Amino acid sequence: MAATQGGRMRGKVTTIAPVRKADTTALVTNGTDSMQEDSFSGSYMAAGKTGPATIGILEPFYKPITLQQVCETNNILLQCVEAMEVNIDGTGHSIDLIEGEAEDEAEKKMLGDFFNEPYPMKSMVEIRRACRHDMETTGNGYLEVIRNIKDEVILLNYLDCVDVRLIRLDDPVLKTVTLQRNGKEIKVEVRARERRYVQLVNGVKVFFREFGASRQINRDTGEWETKESPLPFDKRGSEVLHFTVNKEARTPYGAPRWINQLPSALGSRKAEEFNLSYFDAGGLPPVLVLVQGGYLGDELKEDLKKHLNGGNKHRAAIVEAISASGSLDSSGTVQIRVERFGSERQNDAMFQAYDKNCEDHVRIGFRLPQMFVGRTTDVNFATAQVAYMVAEAQVFGPERLEFDTRINSTVVRALGAKKYKYHSLPVTLKDVTNQLLGLDRSEEHTSE
Repeated sequence: MAATQGGRMRGKVTTIAPVRKADTTALVTNGTDSMQEDSFSGSYMAAGKTGPATIGILEPFYKPITLQQVCETNNILLQCVEAMEVNIDGTGHSIDLIEGEAEDEAEKKMLGDFFNEPYPMKSMVEIRRACRHDMETTGNGYLEVIRNIKDEVILLNYLDCVDVRLIRLDDPVLKTVTLQRNGKEIKVEVRARERRYVQLVNGVKVFFREFGASRQINRDTGEWETKESPLPFDKRGSEVLHFTVNKEARTPYGAPRWINQLPSALGSRKAEEFNLSYFDAGGLPPVLVLVQGGYLGDELKEDLKKHLNGGNKHRAAIVEAISASGSLDSSGTVQIRVERFGSERQNDAMFQAYDKNCEDHVRIGFRLPQMFVGRTTDVNFATAQVAYMVAEAQVFGPERLEFDTRINSTVVRALGAKKYKYHSLPVTLKDVTNQLLGLDRSEEHTSE
């Protein structure tokens, strides 16, 4: 069985490092350089190095850990991600009979048992939400499919996207696939370039093959099995289902749906950090003491600084200045003038409109109505119902359908089920008033 790595608590990070050396201004924020380094650094395939002995680990253009840190420090991204998690993958599932098929209780129970606990002490909802979180934050999600010695699928688990990388495609090979045509299953030979994956945890690499690959893979070296030297069971790597949100243009990795709103995500953080530093510094000084024609003694200067920097800024202070002019016959003139900045200090934080626009841009990147991120201003039942119906039809429903199609064509088929399918449940809105009204009308119609 291949090593697995579930979700882990990571330290709080205040610095976002550049994605690449050539793009040094892409992801930078304030703070010390305490970002967790890319554990695969130094292991990626060098340009032009594509020999047959080269494993060829591909470097993602956007580092997963960097994208996750952007989400952790933004004031709206995590709310959007959690809204996607809850409404797409947190609604549960059912095992439904395929239309036209006869019922088979044994097959239904087999699928039900598998998806009720796909991995020891983990539910399907828990695994799906972890995978969805990775998909929405980094654009990539990975599920590990584990088989027993009889080549039967027995476990399904989540892989942390931070620890997984893609390996370059190999030369095409002939593989046999099963397709449904005219109500019958037929086998077709196709030429395919099969993908390998690698996971790095605590300095140890574990290799996987894409789901349905025609060859076994050595879990320790990443080499494909050959007919001359078949792999023993304990050396075989398990399979991976790779889910992506949007295709990243430069690499085979996925990109999160909010990536085109990256300037807004970073700008919003910058605006809040600016305001925070303003308040930490005490804002503008409450008063400015101007002395003309004289000077303050050193002790008086220090006392005045302590007075204005302390917690008693609103109390009066006595300032005695020494004249710097005059003679024995006439005294010099000393003027002490106080400039107040009270009105400026009462203003609200800066960049509020900019911050609101950035928040709207990020949320629109997910195509989510305001109420899904906790904004309930100017929302009533009618507008909320319409907003949910639009989001269900345009965002949540299609994502569930895409996930179900992938699971049914891979895991469910590998489990040997032919009459039942995995189906994600939608969130249903129920209006008690309308239900009671419908019940009353039904009773009136029955009595007639």
